[in-house]
Amino acid sequence: MTAGSKGIGLTTLSFTGADAAPAELTFQSGLNVLYGASNTGKSFVVKSLDFMLGSSRELPDITERRLYERAHLGLTLPKSGPTSLVRALAGGALELFPEGSIAIPHRSHNGRQMSARHDPSNADNLSQFLLEELGLGSKSVAVDANGKKRSLSFRDLARYCIVDETSIQSEASPAESGQYQSVTVERSVFKLLVTGVDDSAIVPVVDRKTFRASTAGKIEVLDEMVAVLTDQLDSDYPNSTQLADQYKRLEDNWASAKQALQDSQDSIRSRLGHKYELAETITSLQERRAEIEINFGRFEQLTLVYESDIQRLEAIEEAGFLLTLSSGKDCPLCGASVEFQKHVHGEDEIERIRAILSFLAASTRPWPMTTRP
Repeated sequence: MTAGSKGIGLTTLSFTGADAAPAELTFQSGLNVLYGASNTGKSFVVKSLDFMLGSSRELPDITERRLYERAHLGLTLPKSGPTSLVRALAGGALELFPEGSIAIPHRSHNGRQMSARHDPSNADNLSQFLLEELGLGSKSVAVDANGKKRSLSFRDLARYCIVDETSIQSEASPAESGQYQSVTVERSVFKLLVTGVDDSAIVPVVDRKTFRASTAGKIEVLDEMVAVLTDQLDSDYPNSTQLADQYKRLEDNWASAKQALQDSQDSIRSRLGHKYELAETITSLQERRAEIEINFGRFEQLTLVYESDIQRLEAIEEAGFLLTLSSGKDCPLCGASVEFQKHVHGEDEIERIRAILSFLAASTRPWPMTTRP
């Protein structure tokens, strides 16, 4: 195949060893046919190509290969282009190099390590790498009539790429290997190559044998569980027929307990409400008592003021009385006789003023004060 094709093309197959000159076989674009006399290496070349494409079968231990250590397969890939695979003839993993040349040192370890075992979850294996190059990396194929599936492997396609003499001479269909257990998967692979449609949409079903075994196993497990529960019930509850009555009594007791709890909560709410009312009443009475105490203090201050005023009025009354006693006498200050004394007010006026003061003093005397609580 050419570099611009959508398939994988083989370019060279080479063998190298430390004590031998490289041996190389070149392939042409398109179909390549190896022919010749017997024992000239045709089958060895076919098995070597299969070996370099990930086969786990060991190469025949012929005398001609004992001087060589590694095999090199040059490829032309749809995405990566010219590529070279290197693998020890003893088997194991492969190394991938970006250019298909046999001039790569046989002891080089700078290539990308590729496992020969297929793993759809890891790209570092030859099968998945080549499938990704072909755009088939996520394809699935059915393996039995019940729809059981597995991921497509490049080993499923290798038998269509490399055909040996036995397959050419076989009368069976080239799409099948003749193995009964692999008929379904081989037909699924051939359908994928022809139509491009894989079997990922198939919904698997449980086969009859597995279903019967699974059902029988489940029934057996359930029977064992029922037997264990029955033994526990008989051990813990010898009179199991009375469990219904016990359950009824428990339900009644539970209902009574719930009602008692509800009554208690209602009583607590009522008492809390009464408590709040009493607290508000006490607060109101305390405020009223404080106001009364303030008023008592004010009344005491007024009493003191009234008593001071009474004493002052009594003093004025006494002074007026004394003034009336000294009337008609000589002035004690200057010694002037009565006829020479000039008064603004008469004696009767002083007596009237004294009587008024006596009345005011009597009428303004406060009532007796009670003691405060």
